[in-house]
Amino acid sequence: MNNSRFDEYFVGKDAEFITNCGLVPMNEDEAQQELLAMNAALPISLIWADRDNNEKYISWDSELEQYLQHFGRVIDQAGRESYEPLSIYNEMGLNWLDGFATSQNSLGSCCLFGHEHAGRCTALAMAKMKGNVKPEEINASITYSIARGNGRISWGSGLNLQPMSQWAARIGNQLTSDVGRYDVRGGNVNTAMQQKAAAGALRNQSIPCYLPNLSFDTFYELARAGIAANIGSTTWPSGAVVDSNGISVGQGISRGAHATMVGGFAIEINGTRYVYWQNSHGPRYKVGTRIKQSAFGCFLTPQTWNLLAIDNRFGRSYANFLEICSV
Repeated sequence: MNNSRFDEYFVGKDAEFITNCGLVPMNEDEAQQELLAMNAALPISLIWADRDNNEKYISWDSELEQYLQHFGRVIDQAGRESYEPLSIYNEMGLNWLDGFATSQNSLGSCCLFGHEHAGRCTALAMAKMKGNVKPEEINASITYSIARGNGRISWGSGLNLQPMSQWAARIGNQLTSDVGRYDVRGGNVNTAMQQKAAAGALRNQSIPCYLPNLSFDTFYELARAGIAANIGSTTWPSGAVVDSNGISVGQGISRGAHATMVGGFAIEINGTRYVYWQNSHGPRYKVGTRIKQSAFGCFLTPQTWNLLAIDNRFGRSYANFLEICSV
């Protein structure tokens, strides 16, 4: 995928639209690759039994739903609020900013951010369930670049969810300890760094699970189990207000083609269900008084779910499981 395609898609759009974006529609080849990956998906029990370096995909089936329900009960019994991503970071003595970038700035790398944030939130929950194993921080910049270049290093703007999910399953996600923190200039994206980071990346392969539908209930079920997804949409919350339950809830609409993260944490308070959503444009959102989420995102309810106009033209939304390796 090249910049000419990115430029063609955004011709005539205003500067704010372009700055907020970077997401381009799938072409026919990518749609076919996505279909092949979905058809190759396996039950989750077979996935965990196979720890080789081949790309793998999880099928959304009755076995996965039982898995999600099981971990949802585990979280409830252990105290749900302790599974909020920031709480897990603090409990494990991890620094939130290790490998973390607060904003994609003007580079249209939203697919990278949605993917990385989803992988991080899921890895934290899985690590906590495994007895507070500390997951290594990832920086999937090289994976993003390879996905843009159809297997070659090609740093720049413009991608969709399909190649991001496929290449992260194929070559993995680089470790911050190998490539450093995210660099908007792409300074850590080169062939030499790719070779140096290859072994570590394979230890942290993504195992995508493409979502069967885009309802609030689907994402809530994932988030109740501590799992987050990378999504592509044409609108998203422009801000947030703190409601009567002390939760920061999204409001207003920003428009564009944008990949973001949904999930990792969900809770029900006084009959209202909330699911966490995170953006990649800095601390723009109010922090609640009960669940002190990062200011990089907020919560959505069934009533505010339509603030995310999720669109499969940009690739099917996928839950991002990681093969966790610990520090």
